[in-house]
Amino acid sequence: MLLFTIMPVACVGIFIPELFFAKFGNFLALIGVAFAPLCGIQIADYFVLRGRRLDVRALYTQGPGQLYSFWGGFNPAAMAALAAGCATYVLLLNLLTYRSSSWQSASHRIPPGGGIRCSGIFHRRLARDAFGARRISQSSMGRT
Repeated sequence: MLLFTIMPVACVGIFIPELFFAKFGNFLALIGVAFAPLCGIQIADYFVLRGRRLDVRALYTQGPGQLYSFWGGFNPAAMAALAAGCATYVLLLNLLTYRSSSWQSASHRIPPGGGIRCSGIFHRRLARDAFGARRISQSSMGRT
């Protein structure tokens, strides 16, 4: 498995390093399209929805009805929030020039900030209202 992850990077580094390093800023900007909203979802989930509590045992317990099983192992609220955050990031960032769009106000000029805020707020609202996310109580932390 490690070979499959390292091989594409090695091929780029060996065969086309000039092209990759000349466009490295573009590469980082495109990575931010997904990573910024993902950070917003994690922050909203851990600090707001779960109240800074994490049941480590439940993370590794498989099966329907478990605390973190969601819908076949996927959290639909987080997936929808990721899509909304990515869309917001792309609206705030001109993908041709990799500069912030000129139409937004000064407080929303940074695309990662907009993506983080949008995905975090969207995840919190969707998880609580549509999917009924529950906080982890102290009593559920020690269960087997």
